[in-house]
Amino acid sequence: MERILKMTISSFMLCLLLVACNGEDNNHGEEESQESVEGSSTENGGSDDDQAEPSELSVEESGDTSGTEQPSSNEGELPENQLGLSIGDTAHLKNDYREYEITLNSVEITEKAGEEPSLEGNYVIVDVTLTNLSDEAAYAADAFSTTFLSTEAEGYAVPWFYVDGVAEEWTEEIAPGGSQTGVLLYDMEVSDSYVLHAGRGYEGLSNQISFEFSTNEVE
Repeated sequence: MERILKMTISSFMLCLLLVACNGEDNNHGEEESQESVEGSSTENGGSDDDQAEPSELSVEESGDTSGTEQPSSNEGELPENQLGLSIGDTAHLKNDYREYEITLNSVEITEKAGEEPSLEGNYVIVDVTLTNLSDEAAYAADAFSTTFLSTEAEGYAVPWFYVDGVAEEWTEEIAPGGSQTGVLLYDMEVSDSYVLHAGRGYEGLSNQISFEFSTNEVE
């Protein structure tokens, strides 16, 4: 009887041991299966968090400029130089501040400006019309700040000035699209021809224009 009881207890303990071992094997198998699934997920693109929608690249990073406003290819471009124009012609002048049209209406050569005699030989008085092509108001004095007169296209040039009663100051503002007419006065040596030019020596900041005329063409 005692022997039977011992055998029964031993069998019961063996059963418990087998059940425990089988449970551990199942848990270990489940853990390996889970690790395998996670490893496969990582190899195929990462976890759910890693597979969130990719962020959009900026225009600079992607190089795609479609749908974005690009600067005009003509922005800051200067007109071609207009040289050797004549009395009555109109030139297109543009610098890094404003844009204009300048028309040389007429030219007068005289030995006196009012009561003041020429110190160089004679006065050259050019009648011009300035049209403001800019989007902002402008002053003719600024537009004519690079306008000089010489006896040769590349020769020594002198600036204009004004004398009361002959050549008045350019002080009025010119609205966008508006025009203003007046004269530029130069005290020049006597010559058979003259060149009125603007923008010379301002390469990259302004285009160049010039009007050429002989004394036979003036009043």
